[in-house]
Amino acid sequence: MIGKNTLQLFLLSSAALVGVSEATSVKMDYLPIGHARVDPILSDSCLSDHVHTFYGPQSGVDPRRIDSNDPLELHSLLVGTDVSELTGNVEENKSMYWHPTVYKYDRSTDTYTRDIMAQSSAYYVWETGETTAFPNGFQMISGFDTSKSLATAECVNEQPCDEGDCYTENDFFPVTKCDELEVSMTMPSCWDGVSINSPPSHSTHVEYANEEDECPSSHPIKIPEIHLFFRIMPYDGGWHTFADGSDVFHADYVSGWDQDFLQNVLDTCDNEGFGAMPNFFCEDMLTFRDAPKCTDEETCDFADPNLIEKVRAFQPDPLDITGTIVAEETAVVVGDLPRGTCNGSLVGDDNNPPSTPRPTARPTPSPTDSQPCENNLKFRFRKKDWKTCDWVGKKNARRKRLCKKKWVRKNCPETCDNCP
Repeated sequence: MIGKNTLQLFLLSSAALVGVSEATSVKMDYLPIGHARVDPILSDSCLSDHVHTFYGPQSGVDPRRIDSNDPLELHSLLVGTDVSELTGNVEENKSMYWHPTVYKYDRSTDTYTRDIMAQSSAYYVWETGETTAFPNGFQMISGFDTSKSLATAECVNEQPCDEGDCYTENDFFPVTKCDELEVSMTMPSCWDGVSINSPPSHSTHVEYANEEDECPSSHPIKIPEIHLFFRIMPYDGGWHTFADGSDVFHADYVSGWDQDFLQNVLDTCDNEGFGAMPNFFCEDMLTFRDAPKCTDEETCDFADPNLIEKVRAFQPDPLDITGTIVAEETAVVVGDLPRGTCNGSLVGDDNNPPSTPRPTARPTPSPTDSQPCENNLKFRFRKKDWKTCDWVGKKNARRKRLCKKKWVRKNCPETCDNCP
């Protein structure tokens, strides 16, 4: 799960950012929701520049919104997501994280192959009683200043690259092979206390603390410091790159916490996490789906593959990204990776119908005065057995959001008030 050498190096770097003697920390684990060329922070109406890997609630990947001017809509959607659609191990944390997808590039075949994430983790680090919860609707993008984000790619048990596979043009990912490649970065922990976002950069409302863990006067409010990890295990060496072609590990974050609940955790939970440790959880306040947690540093093997299996055991059914969000290949790409802001269409837009038609009992014609207007009884949203037309209509916010999709209106005309 985490190499001991990597952990020691990370703790040394964390000490410069967090008051180690007073820090509390919690480790939360994830597997990816999926990979899609969208960015729910940057645009709710078109594709983003490059493919991202998402973690958290499945509901947040599709960027389309009912009201683009409502800054709390995405937060409400995430908080309202059923735990069964969450890829993280803490029920109360319905935040969403994403970063550029990682690819291995083969020059001989001009092919990009998407790397498989073994497991990812978000460490929250804070001073108990001295930290403010993320306000509802809080969003940020961070990591472009690598001197502050401390982004690293640590190779555990380094081995020589294979013959003919020792070339790279990327300065971040090692060309050597590793039993495990652990990639990490740190998000800002200082907030201006006013804005929940700051377009167009989505980063100026937050700032990093200095080496004494002090916030600048422009951003005086301490918020939890998020340390984001992902792991590739094993790592095959050669030329790897982020989907944007860069060697910069940046990441996006949208809070899915209930603000009051998180504030109580920040005020009450007190442990000796020392920056970011894998054996502290605030388990008496948070509901872990892979409980009970192992906390004894002397007896717990945090590299135990069984710990990953516990996370895999509660994963939801795969999200149908190509059928419902973006109909493009992201696993193996020959030639250039898909790129370009607003280059292409979201599935369900007028010029891009769903690539995977939903099962129907019969063709559902547009209702007319002579044609009965009935919901399709075999309709299943994203192929989930319980997500029928009745499910669509149970919550008003869900009905308004989903009935904006043409294929939902067509299959659920009664629910969506699409009858004559």
